[in-house]
Amino acid sequence: MAADSNRGLALVLAGVALLVAATLAAYRVPAPLGPDAPPGVFSAHRAKATLRELVGDGAPHPIGSSAEARLRETIIARLRALGYAPELQSGYACNDGVCGKPVNIVATLGGNAGVKDAVLLAAHYDSVPAGPGASDDGAAVATVLEIARILAARPGPPAR
Repeated sequence: MAADSNRGLALVLAGVALLVAATLAAYRVPAPLGPDAPPGVFSAHRAKATLRELVGDGAPHPIGSSAEARLRETIIARLRALGYAPELQSGYACNDGVCGKPVNIVATLGGNAGVKDAVLLAAHYDSVPAGPGASDDGAAVATVLEIARILAARPGPPAR
């Protein structure tokens, strides 16, 4: 009787192990692509290089600072080089009694006349006063710029 229960337990454990292995295999994260990745696909290497360019100096760039203005100009220059038409939008925002004047960068590709479908990519490029903002939210800005590069490299939509 004890041998049967041990055999049953062994079968259940083997089944659970097989299920875990199959799940891990099915949801395995692909390896990041390097600098030689085709132009139409995301390259973690290119995004990391962009992040290094944006915040590699380690300087904070809080809202309203000259460092934030320089970073904004770097992002705008990148977008223009990709063929986007950046436009700035600003206004006052307050949170917990602290107010600032954030400046949003809104960039369109190929004009927007008659466009019915669009993609919105969003990230903030300011940082806290104490740090460079590499993870909050520089990595997202670098990701957005890499995706913007991919979208700019794709052929335009078919004529309707």
